[in-house]
Amino acid sequence: MKANTKSFLIVYEDDNKQLATIAQSVEQTVRSSLTVKLRTAATMTIPDLLAADCYAFLIADTAADGWKELIRVLPGINLAGRSGLLLSSAPLGTSDSFAARFKDSEIKLTVSPDCQSSAVTSWLAALAG
Repeated sequence: MKANTKSFLIVYEDDNKQLATIAQSVEQTVRSSLTVKLRTAATMTIPDLLAADCYAFLIADTAADGWKELIRVLPGINLAGRSGLLLSSAPLGTSDSFAARFKDSEIKLTVSPDCQSSAVTSWLAALAG
């Protein structure tokens, strides 16, 4: 691993096979250029979150129990200067409401309803751009 390699945290909703498949596909695609950690929402830890440079959050149900810890800590952490992608198959209004919870963390968050692995790799390419 190179010292300059960015750390990319992919967090996907627990018990959602479609999102797990997308997360694994993204991890396979980008692991040669980024240090990637793949976590379910319930297994993601605060140190995982704070150690990453960029993020992808894959969500189907914004009210799922796995997201509770993330929602709880977001108002108290600073992610300024970092970028994240919220990839959601949830209805647009609930996705936007979930994204609003990230506001106090100062992360630059992009919301995408395109729940495909190509949406994540395109976003990463734009970040590197």
